[in-house]
Amino acid sequence: LLAWLIRRVEVIRGSMPLRMECAPAFNYARSPHTTEIILDTSVASPSPTSPRAPHYKALFESPDAGLTLDLRFVAEASLENVAEPEVEFSPLDLANKGHKGLGVFTEVTLREGQTVTFVLRTPPDGVRLPPQAHPTHAVARELGVSYESG
Repeated sequence: LLAWLIRRVEVIRGSMPLRMECAPAFNYARSPHTTEIILDTSVASPSPTSPRAPHYKALFESPDAGLTLDLRFVAEASLENVAEPEVEFSPLDLANKGHKGLGVFTEVTLREGQTVTFVLRTPPDGVRLPPQAHPTHAVARELGVSYESG
């Protein structure tokens, strides 16, 4: 089961400031998690002829809950003379509100013709079973290879 939560914001006319916050709470906010902002290798790398900056995603991992989530985005521009919006994730500390790990946020002003889509998902290998339950999965992970049973 691949669960995805998708939020898309598109500006038709004018401009609009946008602040997006993502602060997952694993196991009904009982389990802690780690947060990393890492290079999103699923997006093509910038080339000398492409002005696109490196693309980053947020990775949330909770070993106690046995779950990983990632937050990605797609930035687009539908008009010829409009650049893609620049989206950059920053850490968000909500510990004073009871969160047991960092979230992330971004602030961007979208202009006419710009769209940003955020995707929070369980990556295909994001549900981790306890190693003692499936030792083959643990060995495959240690070797850095994918294991598909079936």
